[in-house]
Amino acid sequence: MFESRTGQSIMDMTKVAAEKARDMADEFFKLQNIDMAIKHLMAAKYFNPELPHIDDYFTAYRVHQLAANKKNCWYEILAIKDFNVDADTIKNHYRRMALMVHPDKNPSVAAEGAFKLIKSALDVLGNPVRRKAYDATISSESRSNPSKTTFATPNTGSPSTSGASSSSRKRASSSWGHIHIDPVSPSPSKSNPSKVTVVRCKNGKMQIRCFYLNAGEVGLIH
Repeated sequence: MFESRTGQSIMDMTKVAAEKARDMADEFFKLQNIDMAIKHLMAAKYFNPELPHIDDYFTAYRVHQLAANKKNCWYEILAIKDFNVDADTIKNHYRRMALMVHPDKNPSVAAEGAFKLIKSALDVLGNPVRRKAYDATISSESRSNPSKTTFATPNTGSPSTSGASSSSRKRASSSWGHIHIDPVSPSPSKSNPSKVTVVRCKNGKMQIRCFYLNAGEVGLIH
């Protein structure tokens, strides 16, 4: 009975950890730190692969990451690898992306901006004249070696329960590397020290100690 309660307690804690990491991701996005936001989503996916909308969060953040790293990367924003695709394929990619990042479907703070970016991509690539002009600006090197950036999310499998299995956690660890979360506050104060304890994941193993957050605090993954 004790082992059963302990196991359930750990599962509950991992769910809480996933939700906290997801919320931290949005906080870092608000601070315009997309890379840190994505790392927190990795942690959220690691703790709970079935966290609602987690893959949609990843898609929205990846769109922003692409736009930040490369100006006007319209094909990549629509997740198109072949620059010679026809108009119907472009529209199909847009529809698929729109379903994932539309603010009415995606609760992430990144959703609205991501939706505007994919709409801008369609405005260019869906117009034959504008697409031709845009294609002319793409160097022969970039055309032969399109961006390898994808919208993939951590390969944590499809567990039958909301608690990730040991094997799925190991896959997540090998896919994304080790995750290390330490507490940090955007506005640290000596009079209000952080109460967040350390959460560590390594080699598919997990340690969670007295896990909770103070209002307004954000975790830092590095």
